[in-house]
Amino acid sequence: MAWTDVVGLSRGWGKAWRGRANTFNFFHVSIPTPTFIGTVRPQLDKVYVYFDAVTPARVENVHVWDGPNRIWVRDGLTVSGNRLGGVQWDQNAWDIGNNPQLNYGVGISIGVRFVGADANVTFSTAGADFLQRCALVLSLRFCRELISSPRAGLCSYNPLRQPPSIVRLNLYEIRCYTVALC
Repeated sequence: MAWTDVVGLSRGWGKAWRGRANTFNFFHVSIPTPTFIGTVRPQLDKVYVYFDAVTPARVENVHVWDGPNRIWVRDGLTVSGNRLGGVQWDQNAWDIGNNPQLNYGVGISIGVRFVGADANVTFSTAGADFLQRCALVLSLRFCRELISSPRAGLCSYNPLRQPPSIVRLNLYEIRCYTVALC
């Protein structure tokens, strides 16, 4: 069987599909998602999908899911061409904005329309950036340790004068700066 929009053609660096003229398909990818970082559930910051939508194929929709719950939608896109070479904001990478807390796992659904003629779409990479929100309750005796921050009304609390804590999860890096209101 030839490769199609159902079977796809696997390559070492991605997978290509061929869509028939005047059809629309959603392609779905699951993103490995940490369920907890320490004792805190992660929040979603950004998502990205590297693709090459050969004209007349175009990406029209990006939907982001937390398990069965759709948490972010970008419809009305008309993105074609090679988007394999890195982040291109609002073309192949999107800021989620409200940083929703994740309870399950991230899924990305990419809607592709094949306009007027058969065409190919190739996906190489998809991913997400996660945040960890930090909370700190300070006793009055530690208030002397607060160091002024350039941001009005915020101070960095770092009694051991340590760099920010960094958690590495496979390919993800989460930086956590402990911040307290002054």
